[in-house]
Amino acid sequence: LEIAFEKRPDLLSERMELANRDIRIEYFDNQMLPRVDLEATLGVNGLAGGNRPVSLSGFNASTSPYRGNFSDALSDMSEGEGYEWYVGLRMSCPLGNRAAAARLRRAGQEKQKVIYLLKSLEGKVETDVKNAMVAVEGSLERVKVTEHFEKLAEITLEQEMERLKKGLSDTFRVLTFQNNLIEARIRKVTALVDFNKGLAGLYRAMGTNLARFNIVAELNGEEINYEKN
Repeated sequence: LEIAFEKRPDLLSERMELANRDIRIEYFDNQMLPRVDLEATLGVNGLAGGNRPVSLSGFNASTSPYRGNFSDALSDMSEGEGYEWYVGLRMSCPLGNRAAAARLRRAGQEKQKVIYLLKSLEGKVETDVKNAMVAVEGSLERVKVTEHFEKLAEITLEQEMERLKKGLSDTFRVLTFQNNLIEARIRKVTALVDFNKGLAGLYRAMGTNLARFNIVAELNGEEINYEKN
């Protein structure tokens, strides 16, 4: 069970999903805080134009000092004749901040749902491992019993062959004991097949099939080696 809880891919996936939910909760919790931004701008202006009169309210008409064409405007801009800058702090805090609070509550509910799924999956993994162990133990007992019957059938056949040599038996009885031996070996092979199927199911329930066969997987172009345990 310890190996299954550590190695099962579906459990690892759910735990990663739970970690992602924790990150989302932390993010939405931060959205509840006031926001403070540092702002800064710096720019330059290039001004130029024709010699035209300028009329200002309350002043006499004068001549515009910005003369020239587009190249003169670029020259003024490169010389920093018309630069401007701005630095400031902006603080914002929505009243009540109900939208952020709602997102935080929803994230908490989604996390709780993942927790329930994880607990349910852990129960399923435990059931799978226990059922697989029962199957393995039962098939192993069958293997031991069939091995015992195989040995008895071999001994019985040998004894009947000795009786045949002494003229105390016949071919029909020998063939009967040979069939019994063949059936005992077939039952043994069947029990061994069931035992190996049970082992495969157990390793699957434990999530260690990749490690058993040293299978190499790739994630984002990088190899991931599963070491044998």
